[in-house]
Amino acid sequence: MELTAVNREIEWFEKEFSKLSDLYNSQNPSIRAIKHEAFEAFSKLGFPSMKHEEWKYTHIKKGIDFNSEINLNNTSQNTDYKKLKIDYLNKNLNNKIVIIDGNFIEELSTLKINGTEIQSTKSAFASQNHFLTEQFGSFTNYKTDALAALNLAICNDGFCIKINKNSIIEDTIEIIELITNDAPSILNPFHFLNIEEGAQVTFSHTLINQNTNKTFYNSLFQFYQSAHSICNFTSLQNLNKELYSVENKFVIQNSKSKFTNNQIALSGTLIRNNLSVRHEGQFIETFLNGLICLNGTDHVDNHTLVDHAKPNCYSNENYRNILDGKAHGVFNGKIIVRPDAQKTNAFQSNKNILVSDDAVLNVKPQLEIFADDVKCSHGCTSAQLDEKQLFYLESRGIKKEIALLMLIFAFADETLNGINDLELKEAIEQKIAQKLGIEI
Repeated sequence: MELTAVNREIEWFEKEFSKLSDLYNSQNPSIRAIKHEAFEAFSKLGFPSMKHEEWKYTHIKKGIDFNSEINLNNTSQNTDYKKLKIDYLNKNLNNKIVIIDGNFIEELSTLKINGTEIQSTKSAFASQNHFLTEQFGSFTNYKTDALAALNLAICNDGFCIKINKNSIIEDTIEIIELITNDAPSILNPFHFLNIEEGAQVTFSHTLINQNTNKTFYNSLFQFYQSAHSICNFTSLQNLNKELYSVENKFVIQNSKSKFTNNQIALSGTLIRNNLSVRHEGQFIETFLNGLICLNGTDHVDNHTLVDHAKPNCYSNENYRNILDGKAHGVFNGKIIVRPDAQKTNAFQSNKNILVSDDAVLNVKPQLEIFADDVKCSHGCTSAQLDEKQLFYLESRGIKKEIALLMLIFAFADETLNGINDLELKEAIEQKIAQKLGIEI
């Protein structure tokens, strides 16, 4: 019987997965067991295509050439890392985590902060890190999420960080993921962030590619927030061509914790961001902010899920898209309120500006409410720029082109209010202004 295309893809991954067996021999037996279980799940699910409802607008398979010999081993081809040009967002270079081609680079990573512990995922997998073993793969839905399953099965490196109990980290910790590989690759770094009880921390995260080879970058961030902790996380995606990025974030929050995620995408051939948050205690706060500012033929797809599983919790989502040229933006936001989650307040807002008639936008807000004593809402608007505001600026002597850019920048800037580090916010505002071609 002739193999179907799907079967050939699975067969291809099985062949590549078998090459990693020697690496797995040094890993914790519990980790190995989950990896094999995850790969079995992936084999059953198959690589997602546009026939799948959750992927109907995003053709992620374009990022993989199944006829090529592809590096799955996260092996960087660069040895002289210090010659690489890295665009850091933060001025304080003492607090940074550097990942190159999926590998934790210790010689470039410096964390001179009391209250933090960091190690590579590779070393964590080989150690007796009981907390990581207990949490690895939890709340990732890898039995139904093919790319989460693929990451857990194949991941070999990345970083694991712990913010110790009651530690207040005043300086932002910058995470740089740099892609430089000189051959087609599928890279699957796994990152684990453990924020212990009462701890407070801010991260900035930048994904950069300096290569011209087709690369499928399937990263996974797993957050565990203990009670009374605060985590602020800001991601900037400003990518060159030939990088196909899937960024998976899975967050567990416990009682009285606060999590803020700011997701900014300024360019990318194809980007898919999956963000899932689950409330495991009461009086939790979650803030999700997103900005897409695209032109050309770039494509960014944001999927969010906030799972209100406990009572007396609050979530607020604010996502905005600015699309020019033939750019394609997707927003799929889902809120679930479980039967026991009484007194839930959950709000979602999605506002969009279509600068060009050729831009494409697909939006799907979803509410699933199984409790009766709640306050929940979602709203979505799509429009051109406000003609009255444009006329006002032109009447003050501002050229139409400049007035358009000013209005776009003001619309975009509102989503950045969730960034608590003012220097970081200013750096990102500069990136957005540069993208729009204006000076601030």
